[in-house]
Amino acid sequence: MLIVDNFDNQEALRNEHGLEILLENCIIDEYNPFIKERVIICLKVSLKDNQKNQNFIRKIEKIAN
Repeated sequence: MLIVDNFDNQEALRNEHGLEILLENCIIDEYNPFIKERVIICLKVSLKDNQKNQNFIRKIEKIAN
């Protein structure tokens, strides 16, 4: 994964709306049963040591509640 421990790629993911795309794939899909688990791993590495990405998710979480 290109975003593991790579701050610039983590930033690019957020700036290019990649976090939104990941979150949109947190679904149950009978044809791809592990998609949600893959998204969780991608989110974990994209949020690691990246305060802006963490704040982005927090903001979405507040909107959802």
